Amino acid sequence: MTPGGEAEESCVDPRLRGDDAPIEWHGALEEVPEGAAIVVANEFLDALPIRQVVFDGEVWRERVVEADDTGGLRFGLGAEADVVSETNGTSPTPTGAILELRAGEDELLASLASRKQPLVALFIDYGPAEHAMGDTLQAVRRHAWADPLANPGLADLTAHVQFARLAQKARAAGLAVDGPMTQAEFLGRMGVAERTARLMAANAQEAANIEAGVQRLISPTGMGALFKVLAVRTPSVPPAVP
Repeated sequence: MTPGGEAEESCVDPRLRGDDAPIEWHGALEEVPEGAAIVVANEFLDALPIRQVVFDGEVWRERVVEADDTGGLRFGLGAEADVVSETNGTSPTPTGAILELRAGEDELLASLASRKQPLVALFIDYGPAEHAMGDTLQAVRRHAWADPLANPGLADLTAHVQFARLAQKARAAGLAVDGPMTQAEFLGRMGVAERTARLMAANAQEAANIEAGVQRLISPTGMGALFKVLAVRTPSVPPAVP
């Protein structure tokens, strides 16, 4: 179902709606049968576990979770971490700087690169396009921000995707990379304005809601700039549109 309601849905070929198309669920990418593929990962990477390391003024140390004097949880510093390759040996680094690492990205990209047939994978998520450091771990519980350590297992934990590092990993895995670009630019070049105009014209009663929803997606002070779009593909496949 699209935001266009019945008027828009009636224009869609039933064969494209998937009413009778077989749907198969797989627990891992490796289980998906071989064949040319289009992969769409919308807000998938941000939910992968992260590892945080903190610079103590001399070396990088693991950021760990430990018990405090009251039996609660708090963050602390653990053993020294070997992350020179991740920091590119950059110096100086301010004391207290936090670097976030996401090993699950490496595993995913390796799985994509190992497939025998051509593919394109589109990643849509939030985070900076350029290299950045800092603590971006956040928790959401009951639609509100929460302390990540307050209710273990009862809140959704996410962290920003580092798109510059993701692109580097993809190239190192042997994949070609397009982007990243902001969600606003991506949707704009894909014709979101023209699409919105048609939907609003066909659904006058919902026109205001449609316009508000699209503005939320492309706002330069919100999702339009915070969210980025990056495509990775088999090198033999032409660059992804747009």
